Amino acid sequence: MGEIHKARTTQRWFKVRDYVRERDQHLCQLCVRNLYHTLQRYTFNNTQVHHVIPMKEDEDRNLWYNSENLLLVCKYHHDMCERGEVPREEQLEIVREQEYKYSNY
Repeated sequence: MGEIHKARTTQRWFKVRDYVRERDQHLCQLCVRNLYHTLQRYTFNNTQVHHVIPMKEDEDRNLWYNSENLLLVCKYHHDMCERGEVPREEQLEIVREQEYKYSNY
């Protein structure tokens, strides 16, 4: 089992993953904004927590469990993010918006 896979089985990961799901209201953050060929505006199903800066690029592991690098997206948009079709800076801006909204809830 690789390091990245192991990291996704830890209590620390489950805690931050659940935080991001709650912060993002269990909705794909690209669909809810009607971005990138959204198929359904309020997508609750098959959402995934996406690392904006991929784990394999974060050698120091500073961002593996950092909610400021995580975004809830549907499978369709996750694949687009992974292929680089959604600019990272735009993803990070959405994360910043979500962190701000959630901290002022």
